[in-house]
Amino acid sequence: MNSDAVLLHVMWRETMNRLAGYSRVVDEGKALESALDFAHFVTWSGLIKLFKINPQAHPLKVDGALLQWTTEQLQSKVQERLRLNDTAAHLGESEMATVHDKLDLIAGYLSRLVPLPLLGGVNASEVTTIRPMVDLDDDKVVSLACLPESGEDRGTASGA
Repeated sequence: MNSDAVLLHVMWRETMNRLAGYSRVVDEGKALESALDFAHFVTWSGLIKLFKINPQAHPLKVDGALLQWTTEQLQSKVQERLRLNDTAAHLGESEMATVHDKLDLIAGYLSRLVPLPLLGGVNASEVTTIRPMVDLDDDKVVSLACLPESGEDRGTASGA
């Protein structure tokens, strides 16, 4: 195998990986200028022309047309966000649901780590339910605590 073919493939693959990484970051509304600068570099550096002149098939794929299309897509995505002054994250409902589920799982594990002396004298034998305390107005978790099944406030019950 020709070492130039391998080097060309590595350059193409790493450029595609960097474009894909910038695309994900732009979807989060971050690093817009950096992404646009890199897309301009790829466009004007001659990389696209180099890869178009030297295409290769699988397994060491080099596809200049795909690189050009990916670069143009990134440029248009960034330019659209800059034009609209849109820096908010663009995540789909399924991605948000996944993040929410992971946060719930993390909250459950963290609630088990709360030291019992901080719970107002609750004995380990009394702790039967792990519930996050949620501010219903904001739908945010205010704190995580291990609470007795009855749900009574142990801090006031012990005379504290």
